[in-house]
Amino acid sequence: MEKIKPYLPYIILGVFVFYFLNKGAQKLGLTESKEDKQAAGLLFSKWLNPQTYIDWRKKTGFNIPKQFEDFFIAGITQTIWDSKNFFNDDEEQLYSQFRKIQSKMQFSLISYYFQTQYKRNLGEYLNSFLSSDELLKVKAIINSKPDITDPFYKI
Repeated sequence: MEKIKPYLPYIILGVFVFYFLNKGAQKLGLTESKEDKQAAGLLFSKWLNPQTYIDWRKKTGFNIPKQFEDFFIAGITQTIWDSKNFFNDDEEQLYSQFRKIQSKMQFSLISYYFQTQYKRNLGEYLNSFLSSDELLKVKAIINSKPDITDPFYKI
């Protein structure tokens, strides 16, 4: 404990400096706060919740054809996963994949398979690398779709 005492003021000062620099950067718009991203509302979207699809499937007894699952869904989930890169994210690739999805229920289906395949919630994954403006674009794409299509998918 005696070894820590001389460093304690520096540790406390470091914590305060980090806190105030972070808050200052958020006010200047250099970084985004959690509230900014939550304002986009995508993380809590019903349509990016796998449980929405699971509940609907139980209610209707609907089963996804294997070909649709293997090609369409697997391709979209892989592309979504690949759109996050270490240095440069490919948002346009993500938007183009989301435009291919035909209904909000299909977003929930994609979220279900994304979580099954990558063990990550799709909303949290998108929130980890998209800015609030980019999240709002994704939200607009989702909101432009009907709740469900009949038939469930059109090729």
